[in-house]
Amino acid sequence: RHTLLLSHDVLDRARGALPGLDALVDGGLRQLPESEADGREIVPLHAHILDQGSRTARFADHQDTEEEVAVGARAPDRRVVYTVVIALSDGGDTAMRVLGCEPVAYAAAPGTGVCFRSELWHRTERASAGTVKLALFFGRWL
Repeated sequence: RHTLLLSHDVLDRARGALPGLDALVDGGLRQLPESEADGREIVPLHAHILDQGSRTARFADHQDTEEEVAVGARAPDRRVVYTVVIALSDGGDTAMRVLGCEPVAYAAAPGTGVCFRSELWHRTERASAGTVKLALFFGRWL
């Protein structure tokens, strides 16, 4: 109820159908420090829309390498390399932390975000009511 998975196929279709989504995905790609992983092109794999006003969408310490297995699958089908998390809501107070680093507070304007290696442990520090974020996962298919 507070998270929406955009599988790879849905993300591909939504990029052409939801105004602004294509620009967010392309902007995320431009922020990646490299364009290849293991000699292969890094591509958008899937995404989540998170209503972080709900405690169920505020995450404790975790790694996004958990995202390497498709829903219902038993084995990984992708290697998630980078995560980009972008604020979609206007206003509010929200922050996240990569463990070992200072918290990153998002600006109040929508479209601000952070990019980090998906293997890094991270967590939601805080999120006020009405906070909505887009988590994009980039990597390569196995």
